[in-house]
Amino acid sequence: MTWTRLPNIFHDPAGRRSDYHWTINHSDETEVPRSYQMGNGAPTGNIGLLPQQGQPLPIVFQWKGTALTQEQVTELQQWFTLCGGGIPGAPAQSIYLTDFMGEEFEVLITDLGITRKGVAWNRRGGVPLIWEYTISMRVLSIISSATFAGATP
Repeated sequence: MTWTRLPNIFHDPAGRRSDYHWTINHSDETEVPRSYQMGNGAPTGNIGLLPQQGQPLPIVFQWKGTALTQEQVTELQQWFTLCGGGIPGAPAQSIYLTDFMGEEFEVLITDLGITRKGVAWNRRGGVPLIWEYTISMRVLSIISSATFAGATP
């Protein structure tokens, strides 16, 4: 089997922004734990506290990567702003994410951290630095996914 590189893609379902096909995909992602909220009910009789199971905890993607151009950094910042309602006259909104495996999700970008790192020379960006980023996305709905088939976001 041969693989073809697929970019991560952000899609704006409201149509205010064109799709963004990531130039460089993320390089690392943290574990996505699946667990339920748990609490203790009042004790009854001689059996002690009764466990009470709640809803599943949300699916949150936490990715890390490197951007080599200012354009990549600007795109990440603009998509973060779109999810937070920072565009004048526009409410906060969710976006669609298609990852490098073709799995699709409706997400909100909840966190974005960007750190500049000095390097001798970044030929691609034409500057003496690169940008490292972390991005957190809360999954609101699973559109298509083998990894999370049957999961509730």
